[in-house]
Amino acid sequence: MKNPKYLVPALALCGLVSLGPASCPKKAPGPATPEATANAEKAPQPPQRVYDERFGITLIVPADWSVTRKPNNPVLFAVAPGAGQYGPMANVVVEKLNQRMAPYDYLEANILGMRISLPGLAIKQGGVELGAGAANAWIHYSYPRKEITVEAIAYCRTVEYNAYVVTAVAPDEMFEKQEPLFRTIGRSLRID
Repeated sequence: MKNPKYLVPALALCGLVSLGPASCPKKAPGPATPEATANAEKAPQPPQRVYDERFGITLIVPADWSVTRKPNNPVLFAVAPGAGQYGPMANVVVEKLNQRMAPYDYLEANILGMRISLPGLAIKQGGVELGAGAANAWIHYSYPRKEITVEAIAYCRTVEYNAYVVTAVAPDEMFEKQEPLFRTIGRSLRID
């Protein structure tokens, strides 16, 4: 070089320019934290298909719900983890009929008996849903229990001389959040 006095500042300038856009080395991923492991374990699991061969019924419930079969009505119970005395839970009742009935007629005929066993029963709404070649009738109601109000939704199907009713219940302060799940459970009822 002709002029060495400019060599040092030029090298310094090159060094600064090369350091400017550089970044710190990236940190290598370490072991999973307990929080990350717990969240991975809590990932939603596919729902469980519950089949009761005694009555030829199938019901779909969340994977973490415990299911119990009983010899008498209600013949099937599905209970959410941490559920209290009044749910969230669902059950299935199977009743023999002395005549063929439409599902909604069956539910309507049972309201009188429900009013006796559930004093303070209030019917909120009901209807019929058509789908997959079958009619499902449903009714949404509430009733007082001790210091709380319980809300329930029941789905009914009738086949020949049998009525199949899925009822899901929860305390009223939980019902709104649970209602979409309860409707999914009720609609999932299949009969062989």
